[in-house]
Amino acid sequence: MKEHYVQIGRAVYAAAELAKGIIVTGCDYAIQIILFNVAAAAALASVYGSAAAPALEALAMQRALAALAKYSELLMVLEKVATGVHAITGAVFATSAGLFSEVKGFPRPGSGYDHQAV
Repeated sequence: MKEHYVQIGRAVYAAAELAKGIIVTGCDYAIQIILFNVAAAAALASVYGSAAAPALEALAMQRALAALAKYSELLMVLEKVATGVHAITGAVFATSAGLFSEVKGFPRPGSGYDHQAV
């Protein structure tokens, strides 16, 4: 029974690590997109001069805000996935707890009155 709990613990840990990896990857992509947009705006501002800089910076900021909006949507989806994983884990724990209590209550040979005539 101890091994079963260890397996459940490992499965929950693996699911949490997967969710963490997805979140970290999403954050990395969002940061890369934002930095790329800022760098592109700076490069265009140097090409087109200081007169175009405010418009290009506004464009870069709009792209950065759009990237953050997409990132926010991704986090909402991941939150729903995490809630589902927690619900499934809770159901597994509830089922296994009931099963283990039934197994513990099952009589073992030699532990009680087991006369051959009975």
